[in-house]
Formats: sequence, C-alpha cells, structure tokens
Amino acid sequence: MDEGIRVEVPTISDALYLMMALRGFPAKLVDGNDGPEVEVRPIPRAEHVQSILTTAANWLADRELDSTRIHVSGSAFRLEPEAGRLRRRAIPAQA
Repeated sequence: MDEGIRVEVPTISDALYLMMALRGFPAKLVDGNDGPEVEVRPIPRAEHVQSILTTAANWLADRELDSTRIHVSGSAFRLEPEAGRLRRRAIPAQA
C-alpha cells in the first residue's frame, strides 16, 4: 500500500502519543490541510492496515477523543473508538 494512511490529530501532543503507539510502523508528523496529521507510509503489508486502524481507535479511547478522520486510498473515513471500526460517512476526500 504505497499511499499509506493519514490520521488527523487535534494537537502535536496527540500526534506524538499516536506515533508512540504506532511504534514498529513508519509513522511521521506531517502538515495536513486542516492541521497536523500522522502519516504511516509505506505500509509494509496489506494485513497491517487493520492493526494500524485498531491502534488509532485505541489511541482515540486513551486520549478520550470522540472521533477522527482517516485518509486511505484517496477517501476519507470517520474513525471512532468503539472496537476500532471504520464508520463511513459523507466526508469528501481532500487531495
């Protein structure tokens, strides 16, 4: 998965916490259109995507955040802490 996954984060502190949780994956802080994002790229194997999403969902719960936006393959999804499940909503992807 060459394009990776981007996770929108509310603060730099939240980004650092998520990056620590994603240890073992190539995560870095990047500037997104609406603020900071943590980008995981490249993803070594396709089956790692679920692990990354579960880690992000656990991060949401640990930081007591309601949800965040995840960018995958040119589409945006809302991720909520409940069981790490992606919930698709009408969120336009931004290039």
